[in-house]
Amino acid sequence: MDNNEIYESIFRNKVEYKKENGKKFVNEYELLDDLGEGSFGKVKRVTRYYKETEDSLELSKSDYAMKIFHKTVLAH
Repeated sequence: MDNNEIYESIFRNKVEYKKENGKKFVNEYELLDDLGEGSFGKVKRVTRYYKETEDSLELSKSDYAMKIFHKTVLAH
């Protein structure tokens, strides 16, 4: 992504976890390999599936790293 590109985040009130065809998803992100782990949580490689526009028929995809925190760490 270059500096002139605008990225719109989708914030949800609820996290949806599902399994589909042996794949694990959190909202629109497919969970893939573990990249690392520390005392606060772990980092996973994920792929985000999304529509470029409301009228798009096909899904686009982008790869990201997702930090997953331990709930007990966030509670303090």
